[in-house]
Amino acid sequence: MRKIGIIGTADTSRDQAPWDDPEWELWGTPRDTEGWPHFKLLFEMHDISVVRQQFDAGKYPGYLERLQHIDQPIFMPAQCREVPRSVTYPLDEVTRVGRDYFHGTGAYQLAFAAWQLPHVVGLWGVDLADERYGHQVACANYWLGQLDALGVAIVLPESCPLLKYDPDVVAQGVAEYHPRYPERYGYV
Repeated sequence: MRKIGIIGTADTSRDQAPWDDPEWELWGTPRDTEGWPHFKLLFEMHDISVVRQQFDAGKYPGYLERLQHIDQPIFMPAQCREVPRSVTYPLDEVTRVGRDYFHGTGAYQLAFAAWQLPHVVGLWGVDLADERYGHQVACANYWLGQLDALGVAIVLPESCPLLKYDPDVVAQGVAEYHPRYPERYGYV
């Protein structure tokens, strides 16, 4: 039974990931300095120009050098000579499973998992609850829905807000027209 664990950096559930369980194939990002040695596959879904200009030059000094010394395959938008283990992400093949709909690396990971058709996909440290990632929630939920429709079991930590009703989210500008539904929209 193939189990894929997608590991992010959110502190809320990252420590609950199956780090030492050999049944799980772990995927992550090379920006995860603590986790990347545990990952079978890495995903850096930013163009190499972004890696050079934004990440290496500011956000993550030394990042490009790290990418050059990682042993695992690193999926990127295109293979590049600066990252010896880079592999072109199979976008055309993956989008046959669903739509060409990607907001964030997690969406690319979930879509790739759907294309691989494992038995189980789990997410840890992938909450997308921070306001910097809020725009990625709908896309992540879409790809989780694709996995569910394919019969893949989904494991989410209790703290993960994905695939859950949130009574605090109300359509902007129409809050006065919506009653507060505590557990399910439409049910009091």
